[in-house]
Amino acid sequence: MPGIAQKLQQILEGLLKRVPDVERAAVVSSEGLMMMSVPEAEDEEILAALSSALLFQGERVVEELRKGTMEQIFVKGRDGYVVVENLGEDAALVVVTRPGGKLGLLFLELKFTVRDLKQALEAEMQEMEPVSGGEESVEAVEELGSPELEEMKGDVTTLEDLEKEGEGDFFGA
Repeated sequence: MPGIAQKLQQILEGLLKRVPDVERAAVVSSEGLMMMSVPEAEDEEILAALSSALLFQGERVVEELRKGTMEQIFVKGRDGYVVVENLGEDAALVVVTRPGGKLGLLFLELKFTVRDLKQALEAEMQEMEPVSGGEESVEAVEELGSPELEEMKGDVTTLEDLEKEGEGDFFGA
């Protein structure tokens, strides 16, 4: 079964094949980190950071003007277009095109690409969710009562222990 990186790459490569005017497509995190870029390029960090900033500003604009949830940002330049599509709280799709492209085809294909990317990212998040029953698992282990477990209990230092010892706040405040 392919990993999330392969899934994202396949989806982005499919977009590039279906829309010849697309020079580049990328999935970036809301924190401005590159998750996947097709084709790879030297300026990936810049693209991710600028896209994240655009996404943040777009979200702020629609929130302040009470226009619902930010879905898309479209930037037209002399040498092409940049489109940022919201993929949810944690990611965005960024597409860079050549000038004079067929925008109707681009927007149609973006619908399908956004749908596929959201599904892939949601599936990955579901796989990463912890198995329920964390407290029950701890209780079950404690019931075992092994000597090693009793020894380990004494070695655990909690945040409260550190604060009691006068080492200050764990986060440096």
